[in-house]
Formats: sequence, structure tokens, C-alpha cells
Amino acid sequence: MRDLVNPIADLFDAAVRHLTVQLRCPRCGWKAHFDPHAMWWLFERKGWDDRINQVLRHFYCSACREQRGASVRPGIALLDVSVKIDARLEMPTEQAWKRMLSRRR
Repeated sequence: MRDLVNPIADLFDAAVRHLTVQLRCPRCGWKAHFDPHAMWWLFERKGWDDRINQVLRHFYCSACREQRGASVRPGIALLDVSVKIDARLEMPTEQAWKRMLSRRR
């Protein structure tokens, strides 16, 4: 069920709600699950726009690229269930996370 009062606009919103980020290729079915805190931190450090509709600009399906040489952008889903995290990204420090939380309130 979507939260209409406070919609999820960016990766930070997904991290606050502890939603797992799933990327899935529409062509071959490859998928990967990311911790939302780590994905937000990656975008924050690189200065990338972390709005949900802009996230996919930075990802391609690695399976399609290796097998077919095609650059296929995956789809994105935010999962409310506990799933094993496939991709290992650096987590934000507690200080960085708390600083952003206080900035967003």
C-alpha cells in the first residue's frame, strides 16, 4: 500500500522506511537487492540525484551487457519484505546518517 501523505520520493525516504531496493532486468530477468542506506550513501558521496525516477540512470544489466553486449536498464522496485542483500556497498557512518536525519526533519 502506498503512503499518499508521505510518498517515497528518493533513496533517503526508502532508507528511512527500511525498504530494500530491487533492480530487475526486463529482458533477462536478472535481479539484485540493495540495502537502501548503502545505496543512498553511494549516491550522496558521488553527488548523484537520488530521486527514485533518476536512480536507474546509473545502472545497466550486467548479464545482458556481458552476454549480448546490450545496454539494458533495469526496472526498480522497493520491497517491504526482508530479502537477502546481493550487492555489497559501503554503509554510511552513524554520524553521516544522523546528520542527514536531522537535516531532513
